[in-house]
Amino acid sequence: MSKKIVDLHVHSYYSDGSNSPLEIIEKAHENDVELLAIADHDTIDGSSELMNISQEHDINIISAVEIDTRHNNENFHILAYNIDFNDRIFIDYINGIRGIMDEYSVELITNMERDYNIINLNEYRNYIYDRSLGGWKALHYLLNPLVIPRLCRGTQNV
Repeated sequence: MSKKIVDLHVHSYYSDGSNSPLEIIEKAHENDVELLAIADHDTIDGSSELMNISQEHDINIISAVEIDTRHNNENFHILAYNIDFNDRIFIDYINGIRGIMDEYSVELITNMERDYNIINLNEYRNYIYDRSLGGWKALHYLLNPLVIPRLCRGTQNV
C-alpha cells in the first residue's frame, strides 16, 4: 500500500499565505501531494485560480474556503470544501464575511490612532499594498517603511 499525501488547508497570498496558487501547486507536485485545496480566509480567489490551473498538473483539486465567524465574542474558523463557484448566495455570503473582517482592521487602526499620533485612519484607508505579498492590509500598513520608524520612535500620545 502506497502512502497518499493530502493537503486540504493551504493559504495563498489571497489571504495570509505567501505563495501564488501556481507556486502552491508546483510545490505540492514536487512533494508528491495527490489531493490539494487552497482554503483562504473569506475569499475563493485562490481556490478558483487553483482550479483554473489544475488541468496543467497531475494533482486532484478540491475547491475550498476558510470562513471566519464569531460567536460569544470568539473567532472561529470553519472550513468548507467542494464549494460551487456558481452558487451566488454562498459567494455573496463569503464576500460579506470578507467585508466584515476588513472592518475589524479598520477598528484596529481606529483604536491605534487614539493611542499613537503617527497612525492615521485616512492614511490607512488610502494605503495600497502589493497583494502578492500575502497577509492583511493592516499588517502591511503597520509594517510600511513610512509608518514603522514613527512607531519605533515611540511617539505615543499620553
